[in-house]
Amino acid sequence: MSIQLLVNGLRPVSISLDNYFVDRDKTPRDEAGNFDFEHIEAIDIDLFNQNLVALIGGQEVDLPTFNFETKQREYRGKKLKINDDQIGHYRRHSRP
Repeated sequence: MSIQLLVNGLRPVSISLDNYFVDRDKTPRDEAGNFDFEHIEAIDIDLFNQNLVALIGGQEVDLPTFNFETKQREYRGKKLKINDDQIGHYRRHSRP
């Protein structure tokens, strides 16, 4: 998809869904009591949607970074604003 967007004159921007994981104490568990990282509630959908709406509206957003050592979301000053020739691309790296 990224290549086709480039061919069409657009520059894709990647946004990792892993950075929208909820803090570990809020992560749902499966029937065996293990963390269920594939559960929809493992992602902060509200924040993700807020950021997407802001980006589409031309606003700059502070992107979160999930710290897998502390198991919490952090803000490290990473900002994103999508230009007219860019489009968001969402990727997810499953790392518990």
